[in-house]
Amino acid sequence: MKLNELDLLQFIPVFMREDTTSKGLAYAIQRQLNNVISAIANTQIYANIDIIDEGILDELAWQFNCGWYDSNASVDIKRQLIKAALVAHKTRGTAYAVEEVVKSYFDDATVVEWFEYGGDPYTFKVIVKNGVDTDLVDRFTMAVNSVKNIRSVMDELIVGLTCADDLFCDTDLLII
Repeated sequence: MKLNELDLLQFIPVFMREDTTSKGLAYAIQRQLNNVISAIANTQIYANIDIIDEGILDELAWQFNCGWYDSNASVDIKRQLIKAALVAHKTRGTAYAVEEVVKSYFDDATVVEWFEYGGDPYTFKVIVKNGVDTDLVDRFTMAVNSVKNIRSVMDELIVGLTCADDLFCDTDLLII
């Protein structure tokens, strides 16, 4: 049974179906029920992030208090940033939060913490294996700074192409 196809007149006893008061009551309740049913679809915004329009994405970013949200980003990036918002808020200040936001911009990004590469305490690097648009770097840096721990510092953003053995080719490295 689908609620939007429901006919309340069917639930009235047969001998009352011809009564104008019963018909009118069923009709009035049916109209109100249809209004409620159509409003239910609007409550599923978060479940429909992949199909809602761009204006609603901007409103959701404001609602979720996404300091790293960029209204000039592409729609796909906006969708990823909204999806990462709740996780980022729960884990804000951790490498995981940084990695979730970074993956919104670059699918193949990895966060490497200071103890993994022998850096200074509370520093980290972000490694992106595929090329990056220079306009995206500023937005990306702003996003990282808004979710990282205050004391942490991003040492560098390493952008490059991978070689056959899954290591970076020295000629393709760009350190920003």
